[in-house]
Amino acid sequence: MAGDYRDKATQAWDDAKVRVRTLQEDGEDYVRENPMKAVLTALGIGFVLGLIFRR
Repeated sequence: MAGDYRDKATQAWDDAKVRVRTLQEDGEDYVRENPMKAVLTALGIGFVLGLIFRR
């Protein structure tokens, strides 16, 4: 029974790694295709987070 749980956990971990790798590659592709939009978005998010954490 413990072996079954270990196998399921290993499979879930492998699936999560594949998903993260795919998201990372998609993000890198988006930034390469839209560098200005990516920079402006990052600046906007940073500004908003700065306002939130300043309080």
